[in-house]
Amino acid sequence: MAPDSDTYDDAEWAASTGHAPLTGRPPGEAFLIYRHWIWANLQKIAVEQFFISPEAFRRGFIGPDDPEEMVMVARGPAYMFVWYGLLWSVIEALEERHIDLRGPLREDIDHVSDALRRCRNAIMHVPRDNSLLDRRIEQLVSMPEAVVRIRRVHHGLGRLLREEVQRQSAAPPPLAEPAQEA
Repeated sequence: MAPDSDTYDDAEWAASTGHAPLTGRPPGEAFLIYRHWIWANLQKIAVEQFFISPEAFRRGFIGPDDPEEMVMVARGPAYMFVWYGLLWSVIEALEERHIDLRGPLREDIDHVSDALRRCRNAIMHVPRDNSLLDRRIEQLVSMPEAVVRIRRVHHGLGRLLREEVQRQSAAPPPLAEPAQEA
């Protein structure tokens, strides 16, 4: 079933993170990953500036006399694909650390992760076949439900990481070991 919102409701959130997947992780790890999410979020904000009005949308894309391939260098798509690549780096960091995400968040990540990984590769590596419209990006933009699922993943991971950083910031510091006498 297609998600109908770009955020998780309370039941979806509990099913996804009720088991506290970041508890017990090394100090600073959540903040390190959250930093990358913040970078992705800045790109998302830039993208959204091109979709707030028809005029802004047109300014962010190609002109009427530009070749079709120029869409890949227009501001709106450029910011969007960099956002997607940075979001993949957050997912990749969680997966490399074997963070156990479940429920709808896991389902959404599974739905978009391969396409996000390919998009990241497309924006970070010049295509070997000299194709101006990269098939890896075309795959992502043609996926059913991609936009809403990417937005859900983005908001969900931001919430997960922000809540953990806040929890760690509120926790008392660990007790220092007593100094050993020489």
